[in-house]
Amino acid sequence: MSRLAGVSIEPFRGDLEGLERMAHTSWRDEYGVSSFPNLYRPAFLRYLLGRLEQGDHLLAAYRNGDIVCFLANLPHRFYYREKIYRGLWSGLMVSRKEWLRQGLAAAIIREAIRINERYQYDFSLATFETGHRSTQVLKKLQAEGYRVERLHRVRVLARILDLRRAAASEGLKLWEIAAVKIVGGDRLPRPARKGSRVGGQCASKTPVAEGDPSAMPTGEPTGLVPGGRGERGALTSDPNVREYRETDLDDCLSLFNAYGGKIQLARAWEREELGWELAFPDVARTLVFEKHGRAQGAVNFILHDHLGRTKERWAWINHVAYSALSLREQSAFVQAFLGYVRDLDCIGVIEWTKGYYSPSAFYRAHFFPYFRAVDLYSWTFNPSINLSGIRECNEIVV
Repeated sequence: MSRLAGVSIEPFRGDLEGLERMAHTSWRDEYGVSSFPNLYRPAFLRYLLGRLEQGDHLLAAYRNGDIVCFLANLPHRFYYREKIYRGLWSGLMVSRKEWLRQGLAAAIIREAIRINERYQYDFSLATFETGHRSTQVLKKLQAEGYRVERLHRVRVLARILDLRRAAASEGLKLWEIAAVKIVGGDRLPRPARKGSRVGGQCASKTPVAEGDPSAMPTGEPTGLVPGGRGERGALTSDPNVREYRETDLDDCLSLFNAYGGKIQLARAWEREELGWELAFPDVARTLVFEKHGRAQGAVNFILHDHLGRTKERWAWINHVAYSALSLREQSAFVQAFLGYVRDLDCIGVIEWTKGYYSPSAFYRAHFFPYFRAVDLYSWTFNPSINLSGIRECNEIVV
């Protein structure tokens, strides 16, 4: 156990609600009324951390029983140069404002590195917001002799689905609203077609009154997919696109593991691990593109609440696999996805330029670059590998 001015660094004690309160206070102190995603929502943390078996991979700093800093390290396997390596995703680091520039962040990272080396991991990936003061910690650790490698910059792509609410929540200026309109970044996705198959069924041609169970026709499918706020249904605009089912897991495992050997640094998925990420209540969902009786495309996304002037839900794309589809099919898939998340009451979508798949279909759907970006770094422990300059990686961004 380490000590720093009355602070103990130790395994996280498990109080998710307390962590959320601390993180919310810290982020609000930093961003004011500007919008930020609630990455510490307990449901999301249960999804992200729920499969972790090593208790010492979640580190927290406490003072007088109160949590003042947090850092998570999640084991992931990766394909790199035709071999599988044991890596980590390191993130969610947050600390109280009064502990900034006191050496606490560097201390908790040093403790994490010590633990990671003890478990003999090959590397640990982490993202840092471009230009943020947290990057000073990297320079400090590099000066101390730690091996830190920069892979590449990851930029934000955005798509607005409700410009009025997004502008109000994010506090967009008039010129920003005008810019979104000029690039078509707020266009409505193509409407659902009658007879579209959703969840393996054919959508009813009979309109269903929202929230009125008596209006549900009997003896025929309705095309409604459970989910969204107020029991709204989500329709897709393409008959080949539907929600993921457990029976799709093997197809999806093949789709996502196909990146191994094709991109520079790729996640190496295990079956149970992927199944957990593809569907988790109120957090993770996946749409698949069915072709010839099999799932041949998949878009996995996370539901995040953005806390700005108002609280609004956004969809963050997590994983994409659709290289087996034609560009026309990819475009139809993205349009169906946009219509689906809009029906879940999401006001926008976030994607990141990770470089591991062709984003042409997303640009066709009027995704546009946003000015925020993060840099992907590695604490590299294995002396036989060099991750510097890698531009293709399908690790999550949180």
